[in-house]
Amino acid sequence: MTKDLATFNVDDRCAELNGGSYQQLPPGVLRQVQRECALFVHNCIRAGRSYMVETTLRTRIAIEQAAEAAKVGFRTEMVYVATDDPEIHVRRAMERQASGGREISARDIRDTYKRSLENLPGAMRQFERVDLYDNTPDDRSRTLQLSTEDGQVVTRAEDTQPWVDRVCAGTEFDRQTERDHGRSR
Repeated sequence: MTKDLATFNVDDRCAELNGGSYQQLPPGVLRQVQRECALFVHNCIRAGRSYMVETTLRTRIAIEQAAEAAKVGFRTEMVYVATDDPEIHVRRAMERQASGGREISARDIRDTYKRSLENLPGAMRQFERVDLYDNTPDDRSRTLQLSTEDGQVVTRAEDTQPWVDRVCAGTEFDRQTERDHGRSR
């Protein structure tokens, strides 16, 4: 990262507004911080300043922001990290919560996981570069599964995790579609 890269972390900002605690957030704090984050991105784009935000990709807002940024000349990149099973995310979030991390319900985590994977093909089309990493193993090591450049697969692991195959199934990122168009890697 460069020193000129502006960053915004929703969880940290929530804790800042909540006396330093990631837990027992008052109603409305998360919504307020999400609005602040959207304004942060908008202002960075207007100023031509490089920025980075963490997102769950639960909604399409990051995809829409990438489109806005690309229109004014930004190079847009996304690093996406997931596991093959939402229950791994639930377990890890509960471990973080027990250590003082942000409270979130298992139901919300499962819903976010589902919606995030549904939004991922759109992000792969919009962002100039997307790298998909799997961190299913308990040691939390990450392995590159797939990379796209300008909506085209440029790298694919030989044995991709099932979640990657599910995301790509029936899209232009599907292995079969690549073979049909002579782009097998």
